[in-house]
Amino acid sequence: MSEAPLCVPSSFVQNLALTATATTSYVSPWESLAAINDGYTPSGSGDRGHGVYGNWNNPNSFQWVQYEWPQAYLLNKTEVYWFDDNGGVRTPDTAYAEYWHDSAWAPIGNIPVQKDAFNTVLLNSIRTNKVRLSMKHGVQSTGIIEWRVFGAAGPLPAPGYQLLSFAGSRADGVNQLQWETLSEDSVQRYELEYGTDSIHFIKVATVNKNMAHSYRVTHASNSANSFYRLKQVVAAVPYSKVLKITTAVENLAMQAAVATSYVSPWESLSAVNDGFTPVNSGDKSHGAYGNWYSPDSLQWVQYEWTGNCVLNKAELYWFDDGGGVRTPTTAYLQYWDGQSWQFLQDVPLRKDTFNVVLLNNINTSKIRVLMKNNLESTGIPEFRAWGYYAVPAAARISVHFKDGNTAKVQDNTLRNQFQLQNETTEAIPYKDISFRYWLTAEAYAAMTNLYTDYAQLGASKVKMRYVALPVPHEQAWGYVEYSFDSTAGYLSSNSGPIQTRVAKSDWSDFTKTNDYSYLNTNVYTKNERVTVYQNNVLVGGQEPAPAPVTQQLKVWTKVSGSNANTIAHYLKLDNEGNTPLNYADLRIRYWFTADGLSPLRYYLDYAAMGSSWVKGVFRQPNVLLNGADNYLNYHLRVATAFTRLAAQGTCSSASLKRTGLTLTRPMTGRHFRALHGPKIHM
Repeated sequence: MSEAPLCVPSSFVQNLALTATATTSYVSPWESLAAINDGYTPSGSGDRGHGVYGNWNNPNSFQWVQYEWPQAYLLNKTEVYWFDDNGGVRTPDTAYAEYWHDSAWAPIGNIPVQKDAFNTVLLNSIRTNKVRLSMKHGVQSTGIIEWRVFGAAGPLPAPGYQLLSFAGSRADGVNQLQWETLSEDSVQRYELEYGTDSIHFIKVATVNKNMAHSYRVTHASNSANSFYRLKQVVAAVPYSKVLKITTAVENLAMQAAVATSYVSPWESLSAVNDGFTPVNSGDKSHGAYGNWYSPDSLQWVQYEWTGNCVLNKAELYWFDDGGGVRTPTTAYLQYWDGQSWQFLQDVPLRKDTFNVVLLNNINTSKIRVLMKNNLESTGIPEFRAWGYYAVPAAARISVHFKDGNTAKVQDNTLRNQFQLQNETTEAIPYKDISFRYWLTAEAYAAMTNLYTDYAQLGASKVKMRYVALPVPHEQAWGYVEYSFDSTAGYLSSNSGPIQTRVAKSDWSDFTKTNDYSYLNTNVYTKNERVTVYQNNVLVGGQEPAPAPVTQQLKVWTKVSGSNANTIAHYLKLDNEGNTPLNYADLRIRYWFTADGLSPLRYYLDYAAMGSSWVKGVFRQPNVLLNGADNYLNYHLRVATAFTRLAAQGTCSSASLKRTGLTLTRPMTGRHFRALHGPKIHM
């Protein structure tokens, strides 16, 4: 087993250059600095279609352009497309990038200086609000058509890891697995597990995390089909989806959608991927692609697949009619990295044969060939792309769902009904199966009322439990897990109905529409958001992704009576975030003017968590405040975590009813605010 650094990873964030402020050491008055971050994709280094940056006449001197943002971002990649007019502005001999760090410029590294392509440098997730690109040509000036900087524009996910990709390929009996993550604060290492089916696995590699968040591992396997899953050690989501790698090598061009910059009306674009083997470069017996009349111009033909595939070889057969369509004088391949086209390899220019280009297991959904003849047009009778699919293993079990009470989207009982469908040809033991309904359990009551009203296989054979997640997920703070005892038998085809009810200990309402797994349907419908497992391996459905943690509190009050010497009020505290907070960490302050020197007293009629858990102490602020010279500080001493709130507005709350402040003189109440610790003010 071996480990090697991954090359250019797929982009997973935005082109932040589009929102940056650009500055420069110098720009020629007739050129455009604004052109470098307008989002344009050039067709070549001489392309002036959207304007260019140039610094003529500054030969043999370092010039720079700079991006700045109003806040720091996490950056992972930069791409530069050089401008070259074959005159006074040329591709640099030397170029490098820097970023702003600790009040000084810190080096990123050299930038490649290739023409007619984006030049890519990985940034290893640096955090900054400024980047600078410096360039020099030994004889002439320099220029840029487009400069991209990719990074995370929004908040990072919750601590833990978010798997951005998990892909694999096969060559010469060796499987190559690669994955990328966005954040891995709590991950110590990864464990790669292997099996010859999608259920049974053994550990084959342990990989420590790295700062680049990108990994590649090789594993030798003689199996016709190899299955892999990835376990993160110390994190919230234990396993990735199962990945299947097959040894079957295919001409994937046969399954691709084909497009082009231009095809002559009498020629056939579909001829390029019909599987024909030409006799020679003049063979049009199965049709051919041609772009006459487009002499001395760069034209392209593109393949696109519905999902990513792994390509290891391309073969191009050039069309040449000896007249206006000739073998190219220049040709090269590009692949799509998720954000832009990247240079792959030059294509040989031999007639009467397939020209072979090795692609080194590029993982992509799109590839294209660009070609030009300096005097005439160009053409192709056949364009092959050889590779493999690395896709999640097919679902073994699917879940069909219906709501037993669609009339109420807010209800104190979830009347979930399920049917399991075996998608394989083998009988699967029920005791090995479990499935999860992911939800946001509003309010602070425990999820204790779990019932199976009816099951075709026997209600007593179905087990239910609620599991709270350690970190919030997309529309889910936990899940109800359904499993089966050892007497349930086998799932051969369809389980038949399983009718259940879920309620909280206090029978308070759920808001069903913000639950990840919910579907508003009264007929059984396949639901990919109810996940199903065999031997604790995900075999159907899609789990919710971890969500950023948000903490937000709100205090509500209403007057419950009026008296000259008493302020009487109801108080409610709502958690509008998506994570629990400890009651013991919270303080609530009621601010008022005492209007005299008489002693202050308070009393509490009722509290939902128990009056004995709420204590109040009168305090005076250290500084003079407008409208308040005292406050009543409530301390909630409950040891359990404060509960979470539905995104749709149903609150989980702590209620204090008729809290009274008793004085001997009239007093004026001011306002409430909630504190979580000494620094967080809500």
